[in-house]
Amino acid sequence: MQVMDWVTGSFEMPKTCQESYFNPLRLLTMQSRLSAAYKGVMALILKNHSRDFISGRDMDFTVYKSENVDIHHIFPKDYCKDKGLPKQKWNSIINKTPISYSTNRAIGGVAPSKYLSKIEASGQVLSVTLDQYLESHWIDHQLCRSDAFGGALI
Repeated sequence: MQVMDWVTGSFEMPKTCQESYFNPLRLLTMQSRLSAAYKGVMALILKNHSRDFISGRDMDFTVYKSENVDIHHIFPKDYCKDKGLPKQKWNSIINKTPISYSTNRAIGGVAPSKYLSKIEASGQVLSVTLDQYLESHWIDHQLCRSDAFGGALI
């Protein structure tokens, strides 16, 4: 009841919001798209005006619902398996972000440095623009370009 009153105009924050707590390690357990918390993190990424890595299209809620949007592993699954990286990290929400189906297929299962170079080599996106697209997903482009899995996903 307090949350609904707050949303509809009361300026007093509900007790449930005041007393909430989030443990950052919870991010490692968010592995399923069915989780409400997982959906919440994806909603925050979309709200940040995240851009598709190739087309630059805003990955907003309309695009997410109406088109083929994939949840992409920033460090691809095959790459992570080949490197023996911990599944708890590479399969969690901290290694996932929404991009278009076609972009996800173009990237493949290679290291981020390789797929980013491939995108740039295609001539579709300038390096500085691609860095901005990555940052719109809260991805550190320097760590991504240097394949620094541990630094990017702490």
